[in-house]
Amino acid sequence: MTDFSFRLKNVAAVVVCLAAWVFSANAQDIITLRNGDEIRARVTEIGTTEIRYKRFENIDGPTIVVARSEVFLIRYENGTRDVINPITPNTSTGSTNTRNDARKGDIAMGVNAAVGLGTIFPNYGFGAKLQGYISDKNRLEGAFVYFLPEELSVLGIEMRMNMWNISANWHFLFSTSDRVMFYSLLGVGIVGVTTEFRTLSGDFGEPVSENEFCFNLGGGMDIKLSNNWDFNAMLKYKKGNNWDFLRISTGFTYNF
Repeated sequence: MTDFSFRLKNVAAVVVCLAAWVFSANAQDIITLRNGDEIRARVTEIGTTEIRYKRFENIDGPTIVVARSEVFLIRYENGTRDVINPITPNTSTGSTNTRNDARKGDIAMGVNAAVGLGTIFPNYGFGAKLQGYISDKNRLEGAFVYFLPEELSVLGIEMRMNMWNISANWHFLFSTSDRVMFYSLLGVGIVGVTTEFRTLSGDFGEPVSENEFCFNLGGGMDIKLSNNWDFNAMLKYKKGNNWDFLRISTGFTYNF
């Protein structure tokens, strides 16, 4: 009988401890942020721009302030909840104005500066581009780049050359963070080259123009600067019939 009473008391003590633990676990508020993080807290004030709380692990500690715009909802210890900032389908990733906001039908226009790498062609140019999203992951781009005239010497032959390029490219998009998007590039283009050879008199002769079809292969990234403006960087390999070259370009686009 004594052993039974002792065991009964132990069981009762365990039940009491479990009940106390369950009560303490529920006697707290849960703040869920828009990025998905949860904070165990005791909410003390909900203002128009800020929410104040104390950490549940340190109720007697300092009051902590979080911006109201960063909070998704608050679950109170009594089971009720307040949705502070509803999450819409366009912000389901947990933040607003993300690179994933791009949708079918969106259009962007931009300008860029270009530098050729180790080629016999002119190396410095500038251009413009027009982009259109055909889906969340696919984008079409039309681009024009004009390269500034440059005097070159190839195998002892002196010449002056300028160049332009029109491209039609397809981008496959993938995001790595809220504000950065990478893409692969595949496309076609036409390169126009005008060459003037130096004559024995020291002047340049009549210009000779040639246009050639080429393939484009490369990739790049877009970094979101604001709701409408992006910074871009791209590396493109161009392959013609008897030539090829690499080009790096950077610039800005405005999203409509």
